[in-house]
Amino acid sequence: MHNVKGFPPTALETLGILTAFTASVVVLTVETEGDITYIHAGAGNAPEEKSLLEKAVNKTAGFGHGISGWFELNDPLLVRPYKSGRFINLTSKSLSGNNRLCLFTNNPEGWSKQQLLLMDQTRKSIEQQFENYFFEPNTIDQTDNDRFRLLFDYSPVGVFFYTTSLKISAFNDRFVSVLGAPASRLLNLDLNTISDRSILPAILRPLSGGEGDYEGTYTSMLSGKKINVTLKTAPILNNSGEITGVIGVVTDNTDKINTLNELKESKNRLKVLINATPDIICFKNAEGQWMEANESIQELYRLKGKDFLFKSEEHLKKLVPELSEVFSQCSISDQMAWERKEPVVVEEIIPLPNGDERRIDVIKTPVFYADGTKKGIVILGRDITARKKAEEMLRESEERFRIVATHANDIIFEWNPASDKISWFGNSGYIGSAQTPPRTFHEFVKLIHPDDRKRVKHFWTNRFPLKEEWNDEFKVQLRNGNTKHYRASGIMIFKEGNPEKVIGTFTNITQEKELIFSLKEAVEEAQNNQARITGLLAVIPDLIFVFNRDGVIKDYHADSGENLYVAPEVFLDKKIDEFMPEEIARLTHEKIASVISHKGIETYEYEITEDGKTGIYESRMVFVDENRIMTIVRDVTHARQVEKDLIAAKEQAEKSDHLKSAFLANMSHEIRTPMNGILGFSELLRNEYLDPEERRKSIDVIVKSGQQLLAIINDVLQVSQLETGQVSLMPDKVNLNKLVTDLARFFEIEATDKAVELITQIPERQITATVDGGKITQIFNNLISNAFKFTSPGGHIAFGFEEDGNEIRFFVHDDGIGIAEKHHKIIFERFGQVLKIGAKNKGGTGLGLSISKSLVELMGGQIWVESEAGHGASFFFSLSRSMEV
Repeated sequence: MHNVKGFPPTALETLGILTAFTASVVVLTVETEGDITYIHAGAGNAPEEKSLLEKAVNKTAGFGHGISGWFELNDPLLVRPYKSGRFINLTSKSLSGNNRLCLFTNNPEGWSKQQLLLMDQTRKSIEQQFENYFFEPNTIDQTDNDRFRLLFDYSPVGVFFYTTSLKISAFNDRFVSVLGAPASRLLNLDLNTISDRSILPAILRPLSGGEGDYEGTYTSMLSGKKINVTLKTAPILNNSGEITGVIGVVTDNTDKINTLNELKESKNRLKVLINATPDIICFKNAEGQWMEANESIQELYRLKGKDFLFKSEEHLKKLVPELSEVFSQCSISDQMAWERKEPVVVEEIIPLPNGDERRIDVIKTPVFYADGTKKGIVILGRDITARKKAEEMLRESEERFRIVATHANDIIFEWNPASDKISWFGNSGYIGSAQTPPRTFHEFVKLIHPDDRKRVKHFWTNRFPLKEEWNDEFKVQLRNGNTKHYRASGIMIFKEGNPEKVIGTFTNITQEKELIFSLKEAVEEAQNNQARITGLLAVIPDLIFVFNRDGVIKDYHADSGENLYVAPEVFLDKKIDEFMPEEIARLTHEKIASVISHKGIETYEYEITEDGKTGIYESRMVFVDENRIMTIVRDVTHARQVEKDLIAAKEQAEKSDHLKSAFLANMSHEIRTPMNGILGFSELLRNEYLDPEERRKSIDVIVKSGQQLLAIINDVLQVSQLETGQVSLMPDKVNLNKLVTDLARFFEIEATDKAVELITQIPERQITATVDGGKITQIFNNLISNAFKFTSPGGHIAFGFEEDGNEIRFFVHDDGIGIAEKHHKIIFERFGQVLKIGAKNKGGTGLGLSISKSLVELMGGQIWVESEAGHGASFFFSLSRSMEV
């Protein structure tokens, strides 16, 4: 076969129109002197495609000679790679030999009636084109021109003509609809001006004598419509072979492309679904070659990563030699399906590398073409290994059930309601006192206690047929008057909707019932004990915790949540380390270990400070078992404070007792001294010969001793009044400057007698305060008198006051023997005269400073001393300048 020659110039365009309308590959063959030439439309220009088409043309060339009209060939061996072919022998005065119009399609349904009509019209048009090509033009039949015009106008593809200057000269309606532009704008459109230049090479190629071809997307300049098109162009030649214009055929492939994309996506989804299923799926062609296989079968047959597609079982044996026997069995079952021409079910056993095996339930379905020839085979398989094992286990279970039923203490029964026959398995002697087991339901009911007989009979006869499960307890009356208790269960089995049998069990629960009765008594006793314990716990203020050996709190008791360090949800099932201070947690772990070790009791105390307050807690830890330790925690803060206060009170009482003893000893001395003076000098006054001067001196001694005794008595009375709260304040406006000046005048004589310089230190301006002037004078008297006692002749005493904000600070300074710092506190206590050596023969009860301290505190002030031994002493007391009563 050689290059095509001798065809009418419009024949190819006509074939293109027929191709577009019928979705077929169209071939026109001309046989001249035994040599066949052809032109075609609809097939690609790739060498492989042209080769397949050429084979189809050659194979079909020898069929249909002498047949007038159309005939079809469906033999895949003749029309491969197509499904079907349609042929007609052409008749024309210009033709000789076997010349025909051929159409090939892959549509298994063939062509529609409309497409068949168009084929016949095209055949006539081509025959006329041959006549016009080889004979005179004036012989053209107007009817044929009209037919070609109809073909042009009603073609399912867009057809247009344009001049050599690239201006559109004619087009059909389909061309307008494909581009979506007005016909008025398309006519005389200059194709040089189009904006989408992708089709321009196909437009220009015919001007140089070739055929243009473009397939892809195109955007219309006039409508903006974006379409997927196939464009074919060819030159139009006159009788002289000159190019007079160009014809173009446009096919809108948009729907086709979208459909193909959807099909591709659907195919991908199907592939994903097939690969996702655990079942095995495989497709083979008529020759037994594997065309497709999902991942499950690839995994099972160890084909992953191997080139198994388009291979038969014989090739797969070489790829996976260890499964040779499996592939052989596959071939046998495939042949069985082909022979039976219907699905067959087989069970295939696949050995695994680890020595196990998989059992696959396989369905093989053969598929045939309409003419009965083989098309392929579909293979579906499901892993039934687990089911097979379950069936085997069920058989074993049934056998075990039979053995167990024979030896079990429970009674297993089977009742056939149709025959009323009861079969027993196990120890049927358990049914009451019967020597032989009852054979019918009627016999069985007689053994049941009257209290339960009606209920059991009603269920068996009325409720079993309703598919209800029987769960009940009943009694059997023994001949000796005793009662046995049974727990029963059963269910009716139905077959094809009808009752078949009842299967169930009886269990002797007599001992269980007796045990339950005993347990009820024990529970009642336990509940009573629990009530007593609960009542006891309710009145115990202590906290109780249960630890495990790791320090985790598993339980607790507290009469009030306010007594807990943290809320229960914080500490329950938590280690003590998570919520208690580190030192307490460490101590708790130590005590837990100790209690577990010696299984005794550990008692310990610890302190917890919260919100600035410190609490003291006593913990008693006792061993319960190897993983439980109980701890009773008691708040002993108040008890420890009471103990501390008692100890302090005891010490204070002992100290007071000691001081009182010292005071009484000192008091007896202080009272005895003036009393001796009074009595001694009173006796001396009885002497009537006493010198007047001596008499006067004796009287002075008596008076002075009386005054000293009165001062002692006044101090004791003052202390008593202060302790009993009988001293009251009498605040009034007092000129403090005058108060100090009057005191200075009072002590002038004593200062002169003792050769001590007395100095007053007061502000220049007059200071007035609302205070109790008498109490201030008494305090000053005590402090100044003490200063005189402990200041040697030639010494100095200074006293006075100064302002300090809203307070007045009073003071007394001396340069006497001073007071050691360790005695600063005790000198203000009652009976606290401490300087035994320095105070010798100084006199006094030791109550002056204590009285002064009580008076200052009564007035809302404070008193203190600043002194060192050997360096004098300074006493201060401060009061508000406006005293509140």
